[in-house]
Amino acid sequence: MKNSEMELHLNKLNTAENVLLCVMRNWVASVNENEDPRPFLGRAFDAAGILDGARMFDELMLLTASKACRGMDIRCEGCEVVGAGEKDILSVVSFFQSERVHWGYNRLLSWLPSTAARKAFPLARGLSNTMSNVGLCVELRNEYLEFDIILGKLEVSPSPGIPISKTLQ
Repeated sequence: MKNSEMELHLNKLNTAENVLLCVMRNWVASVNENEDPRPFLGRAFDAAGILDGARMFDELMLLTASKACRGMDIRCEGCEVVGAGEKDILSVVSFFQSERVHWGYNRLLSWLPSTAARKAFPLARGLSNTMSNVGLCVELRNEYLEFDIILGKLEVSPSPGIPISKTLQ
């Protein structure tokens, strides 16, 4: 499978994915501009009906920004392709919503040390559940999985991803 075949373009995203991608990109842009991302998060999550989503998301991103053991490819608001770090965060929500909790936790461990992943787990799980409760579900996509060919068979693994960069971009 070619890399370009695993690219995820914005026009393929559903509403739940678009909400999360929008707040991810805005959070990083705000932090990079020394602005507080919480007012925008509050408005965005409230508009989507995701109660307490802003708090859980902000705490998850703070853990990611301060404790990540690898870079997270979070792109600018105008980019048409979803970055690898963005896919990681979307996949955690998708895995939790599809009851693949161990996959979600393993994905958290792909960028966070175990102590930070334990703190991130209830935040990501809570956000996933709250989104599900209001009908916002992140699709379980091939682009969120990692594939390996083992003994001629295709194996799907929710294992840690490959770092793209050294910092949040």
